[in-house]
Order: sequence, then C-alpha cells, then structure tokens
Amino acid sequence: MAIRREMKLHSSTDLTAYRQLNRQMSKCLRRDLRNFNTACIEEAIERNQGSKVFARDLSTRKSKLSKLKTACGSIVSGTPEILSEIERFYGQLYTSSLEPHTSVSNDPRASLIRHYSEDIPDVSLSEIRMALQHLKNGEAAGEDGITAELLKAGGKLVLEVLHKLFNSVLHGGITPEAWNRKAVVLFFKKGDNALLKNYRPISLLSRVYVLFSRVITNRLARRLDDFQPPEQADSRKGFSIMDHMHTRRQVVQKSEEYNLPLCLAYVDYEKAFDSVEIWAVLQSLQRCQVDCRYIEMLKCLYSRATMAIRVQNQSTKPIQLQRGVRQGDVISPKLFTAALEDVFKLLDWKGYGININGEYITHL
Repeated sequence: MAIRREMKLHSSTDLTAYRQLNRQMSKCLRRDLRNFNTACIEEAIERNQGSKVFARDLSTRKSKLSKLKTACGSIVSGTPEILSEIERFYGQLYTSSLEPHTSVSNDPRASLIRHYSEDIPDVSLSEIRMALQHLKNGEAAGEDGITAELLKAGGKLVLEVLHKLFNSVLHGGITPEAWNRKAVVLFFKKGDNALLKNYRPISLLSRVYVLFSRVITNRLARRLDDFQPPEQADSRKGFSIMDHMHTRRQVVQKSEEYNLPLCLAYVDYEKAFDSVEIWAVLQSLQRCQVDCRYIEMLKCLYSRATMAIRVQNQSTKPIQLQRGVRQGDVISPKLFTAALEDVFKLLDWKGYGININGEYITHL
C-alpha cells in the first residue's frame, strides 16, 4: 500500500507499472476474501450451523457500527457516545406525541359480526404443534436464550408447559415480563453509514412469544382479512401485490391507448411499523370486532414494551416503546394494515379515482 501511495503522488511514475500494481493488489484482495469466506464456512460446518446463520454472521460483520452523526452534525466514534446517540434517536422515534381519540366511527360491516364472542376456546395442543412447524430454525434467540430447535426438541413435555402458559395468558390477559422486552441489533441498509435512519432495527424476540403470536395470528387472520377491502393485498391469503402491479400497468397502458389524463402518486411509508400509534391499532381491532380479551392482551403487551439495542457487545438502557408495532412479529403486518385501513376510511373518495364498469379505483 505504501509503494502504491508513493507512486500515485509522483506524476512521473510509470503508468504501466502503476496499473500492474493495482491489478496485483486487486487479485490479492480477492484471494484473501475468498480464503476468509472459506474459513468461515468451514468453521460454521464444524459448529453444525446452517447457511442462514453463516449469512447472518457475515452481514453483521459488514454492518458494524463504528461511528455516528449526531443531531447537531458532529461525528462520535466512542462506544458510550454511540450508545447515547442511539438512545436519543430511538427514544424520540418511539415517543408518542398524540392523544387518543375517544370517538369511534361505525363500520358498516360491523353489524355482521358480534363484538364479543360468547367463549374463547382454549389454545389446543394441535394449534401449538401447527405453529411450531412454522417456527424457523436458525433464528437468533431472545433474551431468554430459548431457540426454535429447543422448543421442537422438547417433545410432549414442552408442549404441555406451553399449553398451560398460553392459556393462562389468553384468559388472564397478562403477558410474561420476558415477552415485553426485546433485544435489537442494527442492520445497515444503504446510504450514509453514519446516519441512524439508514439502519434497520432487527428484533430478537422471545421464541416462546413468537410461537404464541403465531397461534393468535392464525385465529385472528380470517377476522382481520374480512374487514380489509380488495385494494389491500399485503399479508393476505389469496391476494398478491403482483396483481396490483399488473392492474397499475394495465391502467397506464389503457390511458396511453385512449389518450386519457392519468395521475399516479406513490406513498413511501418511512418507519411505517415504528410510527403507528398503539391506540390507533387497538381502536382498529375494535372496529374489526375482535374479541376484547385479545385486545386487552395486546394492550398489556404493548403498554409495557421496552427494547435495548446491542452495539459491539454492549447494550443501551431500556427504551420505552410508546408507539409502533413489533418488527419481526408475525401479527404486526395484520395490526398495521388494520390501522391503515381506518385512515383510508376517513378520506372522502366519492367521485375520485378511475371509473371501471361503475366502480372507482382510488388506491391500491
């Protein structure tokens, strides 16, 4: 490197020799990187780890947080200063600045479904087994250290313990303290790696909670989907975003073919899951006629939710989560789209959009 730097500074340097040195350095870098990856793969095989774990480890190395730009524009590189800036950024992000509305608008479809069911059936062993089958192996454990592999290897004994725990939470409405806490690691997306907004927070939730959340989602999915219009295709069985993309393409083509005016607006939900208000989510569940006991359980979970962000083997202080649905939670997309649909219902779409056979398309 020193020789190359010296050759670059001197204008009289032979360009042929300089280019040859660059090619030789690039070749050596590729060789060293290949050897490093090979050694990592061999180590993963020796530890009996899967390819997903290996890929995650490589990603973690690439996204190591070594410096941050503060709100005032200065750069901090020390671990205590980085942790302090992370606490400030996410503490501000998850602080609710709105008061809940007391009025609840009536959904015209609400009269078709009773708000309170007469009885909530106990969580069955078959429900837990089905949810356990969808629990992915190789995922990082939460603070309790319990992995999916441990739950699956526990057999009937673990199933019976989970059965008792899940029914206690379901009927009592009180969630275990371990479920309220989550560890978070930051994964760099793109852009300036000194800006916190360019990092995606990856939640390391308790696998026991993830299993319970899967059971609840399986129960509520049909109810929540019934209150979604055809325009909403995200996270719905039998719907695909690709269908909406095809519809958009057809609209553009027909507008060009018949020389019709067309205006399309694309909305990017920045920090969507992190910025939705919890009270809005709970009210949307009420409008979907979800049994109040499910809502009380979710309210208990979110009212005491905290997170700690891990950076270089250290963690921030617990950050209170006053808003936002959980990243990595299987029920979160359902909660978000339920709250989002409430917003769309407040808008007056009458007379707007594209008229196709008497029906107006306003948004997808």
